Amino acid sequence: IEVDVNTTVMDEWETLTYDFTGQTAGTDFVRVVVFFEFIDGLPGDGSTYYYDDIMIAEPLGTSEFDTRDVVVYPNPATDIINIQATTEISEVRIVSVTGQVVARELPNQLNAQLNIESFTTGVYFVEITDETGRKETVRIIKK
Repeated sequence: IEVDVNTTVMDEWETLTYDFTGQTAGTDFVRVVVFFEFIDGLPGDGSTYYYDDIMIAEPLGTSEFDTRDVVVYPNPATDIINIQATTEISEVRIVSVTGQVVARELPNQLNAQLNIESFTTGVYFVEITDETGRKETVRIIKK
């Protein structure tokens, strides 16, 4: 399973988070492999990279939904995200990391599809409210 995360600083430590939510069900991993500058057509530049403290975090358990009730995919996404739920979705809001609501839909059905093609590359939060008022927030990455 691959997840791309870009570094944004030079000559200092940076915390990078790799989100495998929804991609690892039923799989026990025994190895982590990290590729640096793994970009087609870009030769290595001879830089030295240091990393430590690789941690596997347990889910926080803050959701009111059973984790099987809502699925958001693909993640990362480039143009469209799909949302599937077992209860009717009354509202979907996509929120930037700065808290700005960048999209809002009222699907009133079990499935929703949102176009994120025009969004800037980065991390967003998909806030899903079902017909009973229960909320689920899923973090997605826009490539």
